[in-house]
Amino acid sequence: MKQNLLKPLFLFIISGFLSTRLNAQTQKYHRIQATISNKKFQTLMKAGLGIDHYEYKYGLLTAEVSDDDISLLKRKNVAIKYIIRDIA
Repeated sequence: MKQNLLKPLFLFIISGFLSTRLNAQTQKYHRIQATISNKKFQTLMKAGLGIDHYEYKYGLLTAEVSDDDISLLKRKNVAIKYIIRDIA
């Protein structure tokens, strides 16, 4: 009986792990620049902009961002300039 339950449980755990790994590999990161106000920058951070490698001086944001962050910037009508696409 235990063996009958262990095989499906094992397969479920393995499939969950593999799908997580595959999803993590599809996310790309880019170095971008955007001209935004300090207020807009704060709004973006509160909206979920997930950057931790960035420089913000005199209204110019230079950052390494994920595809999800790019989507957020576009939804918030922020014009971006790609410095490096797909940092690997």
